[in-house]
Amino acid sequence: MNDNGEIQFIKADTMKIVFMSAGALILFAIASVGPKGYFETEAYLRMYLEYTYAQIIFVLTDHIQSMLEMNPNLDLRSMLGTTDVTMRNILDQIGPLGDCASFFTTGVEVIGPIACEVRDTTSNILCSACNNNMDVIYAILSVKGKLFNIIQPSNPDHRLRHSDLIMLLNFVRFQTIGTELWFPVCLPRLSKTGFLFAYHSCINEGTNNLNLTLISHKGSTEQFSQLQEVALNIKKGLGVENKKENVLRIYNLKPRQYQQKDGTRTNLGGDEDVNLLWERTESGVTNDNEKVHCSSLGPNLKDTGRNDREEIDLNSPILKSVDVALKADLYETIIKNYCKIASTLHFLFCFDAPLQHYKTGKPTGGSFAQCFNTPLLQPLNEISKNRLWSIYQRLSLRLRLGCASVCVTIDALNEIMDVNNSEGINCEDFPALCLQETALPPGRLLYTRDGNELFFALSGEGGHLYATLPGSIGPVDATQVCQKLLATLINDKDNLFLARPLAF
Repeated sequence: MNDNGEIQFIKADTMKIVFMSAGALILFAIASVGPKGYFETEAYLRMYLEYTYAQIIFVLTDHIQSMLEMNPNLDLRSMLGTTDVTMRNILDQIGPLGDCASFFTTGVEVIGPIACEVRDTTSNILCSACNNNMDVIYAILSVKGKLFNIIQPSNPDHRLRHSDLIMLLNFVRFQTIGTELWFPVCLPRLSKTGFLFAYHSCINEGTNNLNLTLISHKGSTEQFSQLQEVALNIKKGLGVENKKENVLRIYNLKPRQYQQKDGTRTNLGGDEDVNLLWERTESGVTNDNEKVHCSSLGPNLKDTGRNDREEIDLNSPILKSVDVALKADLYETIIKNYCKIASTLHFLFCFDAPLQHYKTGKPTGGSFAQCFNTPLLQPLNEISKNRLWSIYQRLSLRLRLGCASVCVTIDALNEIMDVNNSEGINCEDFPALCLQETALPPGRLLYTRDGNELFFALSGEGGHLYATLPGSIGPVDATQVCQKLLATLINDKDNLFLARPLAF
């Protein structure tokens, strides 16, 4: 139980049940024993529920709490609409058979290898374009849900938390290629009470389409036009020119109304003065007679049937570097070279890049976590995946708490909830996420032998590593090769990661 007497965890025979109480909502997750009796840890299952709750707030804001208090029978599915697709995608990734490296490390997966000069150039382009419009809070470049670059405020209270960024990247990933969007979004770790407004544009169409997302706190039509101009300047800086305008599709930002038991109708989120339900023609003129109706935040818009999509100049060296970085054979070669250093069957590396001010280049305090994950190599397989993540989870808790027991986990989560925003972080609803985001002291090393494999976890200056090695390697030798691998990855950070993330 927690300090309020609420049940958090139950272990019954071959099942483990985790509960999360969030206002009028009660969420629970049930995990069964794996092939060899491996459980998800309580902390990780709690994080699973926190992502579920965050995705609900991402779409509806916490106004849903007052709605549920007045009408407990309200069906959330009708309000979430087609966004359940993006929610299911996130939950599948977090699950034991998903690619959960980013969720486990709370580090964002990035595109690599990219020359540091290319990333620095794009950082300067983003900063230069956004500096002229102070209403832009965040500017993000991404491909297939992976990050290419980002700029954000230097104020710690206004920085994007990992979970918010993951949900945003996941949503953008499933948008129709070539569309230009203007949509409301709630970032629950930043503020769960209202919407920010995001402008999204696909810079290049193709297999490796590069997406640009700009976020502002203003939702007027004038602000949309300003962000569109900022996006055009960024595209020019990237060496991309628009030859033809595309069709603009915009979500309905009017407040959604729901009827209560007493017959009254209540608004859920939105702004009474905001109504951006319109479509831009080829010439850029608004046509009120050609409205695209949609019921919720999600890719459920009607197709206009037009074919006047944006044509892109593919001669941009920055776009070429993205295409090269995403080639499968290059990635496989890099993975094999790193695995060869320590004879690893699998490893996961998280790099903490210090944030720098875009003008002075000086550290602003804080860091931006990114991760690098390898596929499972023989003799590991899909059946081994649950086992591997389960052991990594316990090693992670031992690195942070000294122990992975239920009692120690409960005490740690309760302590984080008691802190309750002492550092400007929303801890009350997301204690497991906050626990996983805590920095690891350098110089810690743990290992455990399970079956025919040796599992390692170690932290160093600027990053930490989890690795799986053959059991034939002794702990002393494994320590040396893992330290060598960690040093090599940190040394190669300029090409593997966004090594110099900028803030303004």
